[in-house]
Amino acid sequence: MKKFYLLLMAVSFSLAVFSQTNILTEDFEGGSLPTGWTQTSNGAGWDFGSNLSSTYWSIPSHTVYAASNDDAAGSSNDGSVDYLITPPLDLTTYSSVILEFASFMTGAYSQTASVEVSTNGGSTWTIIQNVNAETNWTTLTFSLSAYAGQSNVLVGFHANDNGEWASGWAIDDVHIFEPIAYDAAIVSINTAPFVSAGSISLEGTLQNMGANTLTSIDVIWSIDGGTTIHTDNLTGLNVPTTGTYDFIHSVQVDMSVTQSYDVMMWVANPNGQPDGDTSNDQVTKLISSLSQLPQKIVVGEEAGGTWCGWCPRGLVALKDMAHYYPDTWIGISVHNGDPMTNSTYDGALANYISGYPSGMVDRSGGEEVDPGNFETAYQNRKDMVTPVSVDITNISWNSTSREVTFDVVGTFYTNTTGDFRLNAVILEDGVSGTTSSWAQANYYASNIDLIDWEGNNWRNYPNPVPASQMVYDHVAREILGGWSGTTGSIPSTIVDGTPHSYTYSYTVPTSSDETKMHIVGMVIDQTSREILNAFKTELLPTSARVIAEKEPKLYPNPTNGIFRVVNLAGATIEVWNMLGQKIMTIDNANNLEKIDLSDKTSGTYIVRVISNNNITTKKINLIK
Repeated sequence: MKKFYLLLMAVSFSLAVFSQTNILTEDFEGGSLPTGWTQTSNGAGWDFGSNLSSTYWSIPSHTVYAASNDDAAGSSNDGSVDYLITPPLDLTTYSSVILEFASFMTGAYSQTASVEVSTNGGSTWTIIQNVNAETNWTTLTFSLSAYAGQSNVLVGFHANDNGEWASGWAIDDVHIFEPIAYDAAIVSINTAPFVSAGSISLEGTLQNMGANTLTSIDVIWSIDGGTTIHTDNLTGLNVPTTGTYDFIHSVQVDMSVTQSYDVMMWVANPNGQPDGDTSNDQVTKLISSLSQLPQKIVVGEEAGGTWCGWCPRGLVALKDMAHYYPDTWIGISVHNGDPMTNSTYDGALANYISGYPSGMVDRSGGEEVDPGNFETAYQNRKDMVTPVSVDITNISWNSTSREVTFDVVGTFYTNTTGDFRLNAVILEDGVSGTTSSWAQANYYASNIDLIDWEGNNWRNYPNPVPASQMVYDHVAREILGGWSGTTGSIPSTIVDGTPHSYTYSYTVPTSSDETKMHIVGMVIDQTSREILNAFKTELLPTSARVIAEKEPKLYPNPTNGIFRVVNLAGATIEVWNMLGQKIMTIDNANNLEKIDLSDKTSGTYIVRVISNNNITTKKINLIK
């Protein structure tokens, strides 16, 4: 039935297809500055090729394109006035003009971009649109109709590093044309992909791609390719050329049965006229209704490193979010280029960010999020309807092998199909070290306020902050299912209310403190690439935690000379070297006894804690 209906729609519009009038088309496939185009710059300027990426600004593939890459040009490059300029355009015979092109601009490191127009040979420029940052190539459409009827019009693509060592801007497939009189396009269906079972409003966005202002339009929907259609005639509109309009259809759809619905929506009859281009009239979306609404927990993955001077912003963001939203937020610190790096996690996240610090929130839309904007991204996600609850069960700890096993469980509350996967991440709090690679670079020192919820201001800390003063939380130690999750952990056909589980195992290194570790379970949608929901719990089961927390702990370990011993009030402490010589004895120790080995040589020492006739032996590594 669906194919039959599409055929009817195509026939009904077959006599109404008109062509646009092309004014300029350029795809840069020549690999150099195109004939008639010019560029101006105080630095490296624009380049042309199929791979113009650099270390901290990675450009997704897009055949041959043009790019101003300030990152590749170096810190001394002046990329503030990198203009790529079209040939002079004679628009005297046109009444309406549209510019359309592909753009990639992440906005990292203060990069901005704008489309500008000059009518005096480039002496002065007028901004017609600032370009929004995106995480992938995006097709942008702007109106140039304000310059219709004029000759010698230049369009300039202005990349601006704003005096910083910024990232860059890439463009491709530039198309300037006179639109047909009547052409309406539907951009998207905006109703959430998961909704509570019942009567649901269908929301969407349409765009006027015609030369005439859009005053009325028919918006139509059908479900699962059915012949039953519902039309809403929108009137009283005032949508200019390239303008968009958000709408809510007047007829709701019955989604009371918990299942997935294939929603088709299209537009027709702009201003009561035949639509001149039917290729952009239709969109579809799969929407699932749910029998229950699970609690949504948002996941933030933050990319940073001790070498990164701006990365204290990420540390503060994770600390603040954990404090203000402990029940609905899970923060994960993914380290790069320092002793806490997990290469699998770090390498995967690096594909989605353009620099450090950075991150993602629920991996929503594949978008990069600055840690300073984590709270805003969280607010946008916390109330979304998720189809699945996540739990972690059957935690088992072997204190001898230091292996923990557990089940991550995902329960969906709809009947649907798809590629969904379970995953597990191991986190550790209270991580520290003694060498210089553990010191945190701090560009806020004596410069800019960066204050956490406790009132600590990074402006008052040195650059770098010494390792002895740094303790790192939420550190990602392992991602057990890889970036995308465990293949086959959830079946492709899902029945409402049926739990699906996968057993994971992890061996805790002796250098880690199992009492400060957590497990994060999550469900990932392979279609949207988003984390649908998650859950966090302590790594040790309750019984093992009680025993472990009573054992003496040494920190920091390794040490550069001074360390403390915890959980030993009234105990006797002995320190032995590897030659079997006792070098220190402390009787009736305090609960946070400080031990100073600063006058000893580097190496491994044995710490014996004697309490109530129990002897616990620990190793401490002294590194100077």
